[in-house]
Amino acid sequence: MKKKLSVNLGSILLSLSELMDIANPELSQHQLRTAFIALKIAREAKLEPGIIEDIFAASLLHDIGAISIEEKESISKFQLSDYSQHCIRGKILLQEIPSFEGIAEIVKNHQKSWKSWGKDIDKPLVLSSQIICLADYVERLIEVNI
Repeated sequence: MKKKLSVNLGSILLSLSELMDIANPELSQHQLRTAFIALKIAREAKLEPGIIEDIFAASLLHDIGAISIEEKESISKFQLSDYSQHCIRGKILLQEIPSFEGIAEIVKNHQKSWKSWGKDIDKPLVLSSQIICLADYVERLIEVNI
């Protein structure tokens, strides 16, 4: 009889998040800090627990589509004119994993400008994406001494 493997999704999320930032000390824990900023905003907004969980999970993986170290650095230093490529790649990667397909659309839209939405903020996708966008922006403004 084979033993059934049990995996903690939260541990996987945290490990993936840390792994994505480990290649460059300047980016160390960017995903995690962004996630905690987004979590605080979502809790203060008194959002539903499921939406808060999605925001936290999507924040932990929001830059998963940024493949190269150079792209990650350009994003962190506000040097890109088009942020959509890493967002689209992130969605493509996440939608292939059943446990993450629910956050794929949030990741795809986490850099989308408020002006370009054309939808009300009370839509969970819009609100979640905008919370991560704000948290990501704030985190990149903070200078961290490692």
